[in-house]
Amino acid sequence: MSTSGEREPVRPRPTLFGLACALLISVALGRNLYVHVMLDPETGRSGPIDGRYAELRRALPAEPRLAYLSDQPRGWLYHQALYALAPHVFVDPGEFAAHGIADLYDTKKLDEVCRANGWRPIAVFSGGAVALLERVQ
Repeated sequence: MSTSGEREPVRPRPTLFGLACALLISVALGRNLYVHVMLDPETGRSGPIDGRYAELRRALPAEPRLAYLSDQPRGWLYHQALYALAPHVFVDPGEFAAHGIADLYDTKKLDEVCRANGWRPIAVFSGGAVALLERVQ
C-alpha cells in the first residue's frame, strides 16, 4: 500500500496460455515472412494467382455455372481457379452446365480427362494447363 491509502496496481504475470499464444503468433509471423520474402526475394511477394487463368477468363461465356474437370483431386488447383474465375461457380462434370473448364497439373492428360467425363476442349490456354470445354452431345 502506498502512503496515501491507495492500492498499488496489480501487475499480471505471464501464464502458460499467454506464452503459448505468443509462441503461435511468432511462428505464424515467421511463416509469413518466409513465404513472402524468401520464396520470392526479388519482389517480396508471390506472383498473381490468376496469371494461369487470364486468357481463359476472357474467353468464358456469361453463364455463371461451369463444370470443373481436373487430373488432380480438389485441392490447390481447384481453389486457385475458384478465386481467379469468380463470380463463376463450379459444378461437378455430371451436373448440367453447357460449358466447363479443365484445370490440369499434367498438360498431357487433357484429352483423357475430357473423354472420361463426356467433354471436349474448344479452346486451350496456358500451354495446355487450362481449357474451355463443351459437353459432347
